[in-house]
Amino acid sequence: MTEKPPKKTPAFLTMDQAIDDAIDLVAELETLDVKLILEGEQLRYSAPKGGLNPALLTRMKAHKLEILALLRERVYAARLLTDPIPVQPPGTVPPLSFAQQRFWFLDQMAGGNSPIYNMLPIVMRIDGAFDPALLQGIMDTLVARHQVLSNRFAIEEDAPRQWPGQGGSVPISHYNFSDLAPIETEVATAAVIRDEGERSFDLTKGGPLLRLGVIRLAEQRHILVLTMHHIVGDGWSMGILVDEFSQLYRARQRGIPVTLPALSIQYGDFAAWERHRLSGVFLRQQIHFWQRALAGAPTLLELPTDRQRPRLQSYNGTTYSFFLDRELTARLRQACNRFSVTPFMLLLATFGALLGRYSGQEDLIIGTPLSVRPHPQCEGLIGLFLNTLPLRIDLSGNPGFAELVQRVRRQALAAYQHGEVPFEDLLQALHIDRALNHTPLFQVLFALQNAPIDPIDISGLTITPQETENSKAPFDLVLSMEEQGEVISGRFRYNTDLFDQTTIVRLANYFSRLLDGALTNSDQPLGLLPLLSDAELHAQQQWRGGGSIFPVKETLITLFERQVATRPTQTALICDSVIWSYAELNRRANRIAHRLVRLGVRSGDRVGLCMQRSA
Repeated sequence: MTEKPPKKTPAFLTMDQAIDDAIDLVAELETLDVKLILEGEQLRYSAPKGGLNPALLTRMKAHKLEILALLRERVYAARLLTDPIPVQPPGTVPPLSFAQQRFWFLDQMAGGNSPIYNMLPIVMRIDGAFDPALLQGIMDTLVARHQVLSNRFAIEEDAPRQWPGQGGSVPISHYNFSDLAPIETEVATAAVIRDEGERSFDLTKGGPLLRLGVIRLAEQRHILVLTMHHIVGDGWSMGILVDEFSQLYRARQRGIPVTLPALSIQYGDFAAWERHRLSGVFLRQQIHFWQRALAGAPTLLELPTDRQRPRLQSYNGTTYSFFLDRELTARLRQACNRFSVTPFMLLLATFGALLGRYSGQEDLIIGTPLSVRPHPQCEGLIGLFLNTLPLRIDLSGNPGFAELVQRVRRQALAAYQHGEVPFEDLLQALHIDRALNHTPLFQVLFALQNAPIDPIDISGLTITPQETENSKAPFDLVLSMEEQGEVISGRFRYNTDLFDQTTIVRLANYFSRLLDGALTNSDQPLGLLPLLSDAELHAQQQWRGGGSIFPVKETLITLFERQVATRPTQTALICDSVIWSYAELNRRANRIAHRLVRLGVRSGDRVGLCMQRSA
């Protein structure tokens, strides 16, 4: 690998404030379309007419050496993307990649060896003359080929590291349900899939961090359940794994040798290279973008939940699926062409508008996963190449949908250009403290799946992917969407300690209705786009009509005072650890009432309340 060129004035690189000032100046110049050019050791620039005023020129001269250092860092980082990634010497214990470090930290926070961070299992039904006896050799070959699948993770010198795996035997569990009745088979199969997905892996032990379950339903009908820990893989990796599995199975089925393309590096080599590339001044330039982009943004989305948030974050969850019909999907694709945006951008804008209506916030952050394989040598590797980007949604001014889509487009394009910044470094730079009851920076995630697993082509077999449920929810709410031919499917994964299914079903319906209205009239202000169904509108009209649907002879106050008189010591209110009797609640209510009277409130006046949820 090319040696990093020496800096002309290395002393400046230790002067944090000077470098930070230069980073801020370069960012300001780029917003003015001023192009900075490095020619040898000379700084050149081109600017539109009137783009540079005397004050900016003076600042450029004062920070010339720092700007040159920044430009050299950019050139060097770009060259690393074309130079080969160096192979680590034998016996080297590589660091964790930044993505792995995040999952290691989260796993430790959850108590270690937690199933929360298992990937959603791949479940495939196989019809035909399938031979389970071939599986062990195939899976062991794959683990020997990709070292990361059997890596051992542990702390060394106060930092987590990964010891390269030496292969090993992949655990394969066999289940025979061929003698069960159909309903028993369905229940037993669901239980196996759930158990395979929720059993934890021991990251400190070493050995394969994936496993396979084989369910025999009949002589020529099987189900495979493939589970992997997220610290060694991602969605793209699952596609590689399935593709190489099918190549090996076809060869062994026919009794012929197969040679998979040689891997020039292992994942540990990438991790060491990434640590070298994303460091120093180059990383500070990247972080500076996010500090500007997220300045003043709220870090908690106040969605109305069905229950109060627990004191400790729970991961209990489930999923709800829906889809956008052909007509709405076709209109969405037409709108993408009209607005010059991707389906991801348009769907994200819709989701952001919906969350804004729900929360009442004009400024919110939605996270999105991003696959980051920055070097060509990473394309065929199994490993974790995943980062999470915080995308800020600006709903200020009640814009039309078309305007919101363009705001989202600008945000997304800028974020992608700085998508390699490690999430933990970003949290530290933004001075965001972790809370025990919610995820930091954002609690809602949106993803458009674009790394589908290619259909498996094996002679004599029909292989059908099966949908799987996920009982874990690392975020409050996740919306995953996927283009499936003429329709787009959607799936909400949500925390069941916060939301009821009826709430999520209503949210999905509102999403579709909001999108339909936005595509019908893209210039209409977001606050006027339709959400409610005809039945909900009718109910709303009834409520506004002034009549009581359930007339009572006594007021709520009268009924409450009767309870105070007859059952003063009975529990009236429970909120977290607070328990009040009817007498205590009445005393506190009277105290507030007397305070309002002293402030001039008279009988019959309406008093608005603005306070956090509490007793």
